[in-house]
Order: sequence, then structure tokens, then C-alpha cells
Amino acid sequence: MDTQTTLINFSKASLVKTLSSKLVLSKNNVLHTQLINCPNCKKKCVYNGYSHEGNYNYLAKENEIFFKKGQQYCSNCDKTYQVEFPEFDKLNNLILDKIKNQIYTLLELGNSESDIKYYLKQNDNIDISKSNISLIRKEYFTKIEKSYPELDNLLKEDLEGFIGYDEQYIKIGGKRFYRLVFLNLDTNEVIYEDLHKDISKKSLIKLLKEIFKDSKPKGFVFDMKTMYVNAFKAVFGRKINLQYCIFHLHKSIMDKYNKSMKFLNKNLWTLEDYRRMYMIFNIFYDRSEDLKFIEELQFFRDFNFITSVKTDNIDKYYIKLAKKHFHENKLIRERKNGSKRLKPNSKKQIEYNLDKILELCKIPKYFPKKVVTQLRKIKKNLSDYTGGIEEGILTNNRVEGLFGSTLKKFQKKTFNVIKHFKSFLKLKKLRKKGLSLLKKIPPDQHMFAQMLIFAFQQ
Repeated sequence: MDTQTTLINFSKASLVKTLSSKLVLSKNNVLHTQLINCPNCKKKCVYNGYSHEGNYNYLAKENEIFFKKGQQYCSNCDKTYQVEFPEFDKLNNLILDKIKNQIYTLLELGNSESDIKYYLKQNDNIDISKSNISLIRKEYFTKIEKSYPELDNLLKEDLEGFIGYDEQYIKIGGKRFYRLVFLNLDTNEVIYEDLHKDISKKSLIKLLKEIFKDSKPKGFVFDMKTMYVNAFKAVFGRKINLQYCIFHLHKSIMDKYNKSMKFLNKNLWTLEDYRRMYMIFNIFYDRSEDLKFIEELQFFRDFNFITSVKTDNIDKYYIKLAKKHFHENKLIRERKNGSKRLKPNSKKQIEYNLDKILELCKIPKYFPKKVVTQLRKIKKNLSDYTGGIEEGILTNNRVEGLFGSTLKKFQKKTFNVIKHFKSFLKLKKLRKKGLSLLKKIPPDQHMFAQMLIFAFQQ
């Protein structure tokens, strides 16, 4: 066996020598230790090829960036010896762990097998088949599923706070599933998260009984489905505090306005219509400053102070100004971390504002017909729109935020096995707790592995 160091493997051999001066690297990436004496006849052995142990690794087969374990031969006894030395496994495992950590991290970010294959090839010149990435995915997600079982145990206080509930639609293997989440808004703990093929009032009632058993939460906040109200009251009684998400309510009202303000693709919006819509938004939140701004714009519009605007719809121009102003205010509130958030009205003020709006509903065409119908339903079921007032909870935005942070839209298409998706949800829980299943590689060893991989590619 030719063990001479050449220009081809000089960089690899030099790196190997830094690990141990006793190691010898052939030009064919066979790693040997120093020659031994035959245990039987004591004659000096010679290098004699390698075992296939290193080649059994699926990453080694595809990339040739793994060492082969050298063997030694005694010509006197005609016997081959496999010399065991820890440096071999240490080097191979170091490279393997580094590459797997890369794949694991890309999986954590929701990348598909095709994306991972492309990334590794483009950035590290490592070529791995999608089938082998799939094997690594299965191995990693099985490991995740079995890890930290204590995280699945719920504390009593997790079941007794104010709970946000929501559903997210996703497709796995071409089939539609519902990702159901119950989030404790007091402790910010996810108390339930799983996939369901469908959801109905009956199945939701069954699920509520399984999760909460004898516990009774302070209340629930949820989106605009009557089914939810019926299910929660069926399990926890009619006095349970319930809160329709006001954000979704406002979105529903805006959608109805947009539909009513279009005729044959023509925009019929006026600045006055925009003001009336914000009067409705003022029911649950103090939007007096927004209304004042719109009224100021109406003043400018009526006296046509801006004469340079060339448009056939001057109202459209002023509505655009209002939208820009409100969007900028929203960004300011977000930058100040909610310190200038919209102030919710008191329950008494909400009822007063709603009654004023309902009086205006008596005026023909003052509000769109479908909006009037919705406002009257709010009055009839006002307790279901104000159950979270005392807790300062009017929206389900925190659950929406959980969906956005744990599974973005582009990630929804990357899961083709339902078990893998459940493991992905468990992974998000681990990350929230600051836990990781990645192999810990010291910085100096990480750099050493990177240098080895680079050397192999020369």
C-alpha cells in the first residue's frame, strides 16, 4: 500500500498529523496508525488496504470525505489485523457530526429535502441524495419525539388561565389537516398542539373534556365562529368568559365594506364612508384620534385646499392619506413595544358606543346592509365580545403570532409525513425552552472539521 504523502493529500495529511504524530494517511484516504508487531510471531507488519467500515456510512459513500480504517498484514503468519485506534472514529465522527448539524439546522428551519441538497452543494460542495437526507430527517425527528418527555406534562396553573384558541390549515402529503392550538395567555405556555383531520362542535367538545378534565379556565378568546361559543359553553357552562377576537371582527366588517363599495369594478368609497367605518371600529377601541384625523381630511377635502391633485376621485386620494397615516401610527406602536397601543374601551363604554351606532343604523343606507346585520348580532351576543375585557384581552393575536413564528407559510409545504410534522412542533417547544439536540462541537473542533472537508475537496 502506497502511504507516501503527495501534493494531492498533503493538506489532509498535515491536518491529521496535528491530531496525532502516530497517524499515517495514504493518498487514497486510508488512515493508519504506526506499524505494529504481529501478536503471534512478533514480526513487523505492513500496511494492507482497509476495512469497509468507513464506507458503510451513507455520507461517506457519496462524498469521499471520510477516512477508511487501515489494516495491517503479517506475511509470516499470513494474517490480516484490524488495528483499532480511537483517532479514526474521532475524525470520522467529527466530520459526520458537523454535516449532520448542518442538515438538522436546515430541517429545523423547515427546508425541504430538495432545498437542503441544493444548499449543501452550493455552499459546501457536499453532494447528498434526497433519499439520504430523508433518512437523516427520520433519524432526527424520531430523536426529537423521544426527547424531554417531561415537556409534555401540564401543570395545573397552565389549565386555569385565560386561553387563546385557534386553528391553522396545512397540507401534508396532499391532504388537509387542522393544526389546533390552545395557548395560556397568562403563562404563555402552549397547553395543547396537534393535528386533526377535521374539527366540528362535537369533536371540539370531546377535545376540551380530554384536555381540561376538572380544570376550569378563566375564559377563552377565539375567532369568528359561532361553533366555538357553543362548544365552550357546553363544556364549561354559560357563565364562562368568552371573547370573540376583535381584530377578526374588524377584518370582517372591513371585508363587508369593501364588497359593498364596489360596483362593476368601480370604487365607490367616499371619505365619509371611511369615517363611518372607523366609527364602528371605535366601539371596542378608542379611535377618537383616528376619527379626528379623518374629519380634518374632510375639512381639507370640502374646501379643496390641495388643488394640485389630478384625479377623478378626490376621496380616493384622501383615503390613501388616511391609510398611510394609520399605518405609520401602527409601526410606531410596534416599535415602542406596545407602550402606545390602542386603548380598549370599558365594557360600559362599549355598550354605549354600540347603542349610538345602532341608532345610526336606523338611517337608510348609513351603513352597508350586511354590516348592519352584523352589528345587531353583536348587540344580541355582546357578552361573547366582552368576556376578556377585565383581563385586557380583546384579540387572539398572540396565537396568530405563535403560528407565524413556528410555521411560516413557505414551511407548510415541506412536511410530507404527519409524524415528522408533530416532531417539528415538539422541536419548536424545545427551542422555546432553550434546549437543543444538535451535537455540541467545540469551536476549535468545528473549524478543524471545516478545514478537513475543504482539504478533501482539493
